[in-house]
Amino acid sequence: MIRGQAPVLAMDPRSAGPSAGTPQGLRRAAESLESMFIHQLLSQMRQASQSLTGESSSEMSTVQGLFDQQLAQTMAQSGGVGLADMLVRQLSRGNPESSQVLSNPADKKP
Repeated sequence: MIRGQAPVLAMDPRSAGPSAGTPQGLRRAAESLESMFIHQLLSQMRQASQSLTGESSSEMSTVQGLFDQQLAQTMAQSGGVGLADMLVRQLSRGNPESSQVLSNPADKKP
């Protein structure tokens, strides 16, 4: 992987698992895409700030990259920036089963 690039995930439908094509699978895929988007944003912001300060080491870049990846995943799973919700809403039009995933599962707190 080239430094500063988000990891590329294989999107083979045969390896997507039993929930592929279900509303829950759509929600997971949308959250995954939102996570990659947020990771890219965080990565670019970090690169810009490092270029301004002149601070950079390969060890620190690796740790910060892993942190950014985990932060992006956590943010996407807890509502993110709304990209996953928009994708689910757009891609599930006309699907009667989709009403159960239109809202973010993180919003349904006990």
